Amino acid sequence: MKLKRVHEFAILNYLLENETININLAKKQILKYQEKVEEDTIYHSFRYLAYEFFDSSQIAKYEKLVYLKEDTLYKTSSFEKILEDKKLKQYIKYSIEYAVLLYEKEFGKKYYGIPFLKLYEKYNMKNIALLCNLDKIHSSFRGSGQLKYKNDYFLFINLDKQNAIKSKRYHNTFLSKDTLTWQTKPNATQDKGDGEKLIENKKHKVKLHIFVRKFISVDKKTQGFIYLGVANTISYKGEKPINLTLQLEKQLDEQLYDEFTLSV
Repeated sequence: MKLKRVHEFAILNYLLENETININLAKKQILKYQEKVEEDTIYHSFRYLAYEFFDSSQIAKYEKLVYLKEDTLYKTSSFEKILEDKKLKQYIKYSIEYAVLLYEKEFGKKYYGIPFLKLYEKYNMKNIALLCNLDKIHSSFRGSGQLKYKNDYFLFINLDKQNAIKSKRYHNTFLSKDTLTWQTKPNATQDKGDGEKLIENKKHKVKLHIFVRKFISVDKKTQGFIYLGVANTISYKGEKPINLTLQLEKQLDEQLYDEFTLSV
């Protein structure tokens, strides 16, 4: 999966040649690759690089490169030692530059807001914690087809029924270029909690972000979900689970619609 947020790589690239970086310096670096940047997101990047959102197993697995003090990142002694090896430093620099080059090819310099999502780009669930500035341990941000943060709900929809686990063979299908069906978690009810917000999303000012993939895997390789933008619930029925009919704010073009609906 390609780079989805350029901030961390811009910051690390600067630290290859400098001892520290603060919010203002980071902003200048990131603006080389993005037309607009928010200080809250920069600080979130600082915290992410300092492993504040990592669980204990991730902290044990990865070498810590920086630490955060107030609004400034400092290189760790282990990172300094790594950079003493000129060949290794050059390899790191080339890797960062290549990742950023691919990012620029996909996103240009456009700013997509928070969550930072580009229409028809591919994502996985792990990307979303970073792209919505989740302020808790990211590995806790899990869901069975549904994630949420504040008033943003992220619905991950599989169309492939053949290869899905039997208990998860929901009736997800496109009815037209802008309308599809989706089934909630098995315990959802219409009168409370997420179920209530899903069926009356406009009333509760909840944004439903739709991610769809046709096949769970191809040649044993897990496939990403294509982001289709925001949808609204136009009808629903049943409970535990609730069956929703969703209408996309932007309808699919012919090619993408065929990709999702035609049999191979």
